[in-house]
Amino acid sequence: MIKLLARVNREIAEIVLENFPQTNKYTSSDIQKKLLGILINKVQNNICEEIRNAKFCILVDEALYESNKEQMSIILRFVDLDGFVRERFFQVLGVDDTSIQLPQLFKRQYVIDLLDIIY
Repeated sequence: MIKLLARVNREIAEIVLENFPQTNKYTSSDIQKKLLGILINKVQNNICEEIRNAKFCILVDEALYESNKEQMSIILRFVDLDGFVRERFFQVLGVDDTSIQLPQLFKRQYVIDLLDIIY
C-alpha cells in the first residue's frame, strides 16, 4: 500500500520511501489499517468539501451479508458547480436494524460534522 501511495503522492515517496531505512516495510496489519483510515478520512473530507455548498441528497441502501450482518451503504448525489449531477460513494455502516429512520442513522456525530447536516 505504501508503494502505491508513493506512486501517486510525491510527499509520501520523499518522506517514507527515501528517508526511512530499507528495513521498514510498513506491512503490519495495524499500520495498514491506520494508513487506510487516514486515506478514508481524506477522501470523505474531499467529498464533503465538494458538496458543502451544493444541493445534495443521501442515498442509502442496505444489504444482509453471508455473516448475517446488516450493512448500509451511503452514497451522496449532488449538483456540482458546473451544473452536473455527481455521485460519490461515502461509507458503509454496520447497523443492527435496517428499519431505523435516517435521522437515527445520522446521529453518529462524525457524519453530522462531516456533512454539516441539520435535521
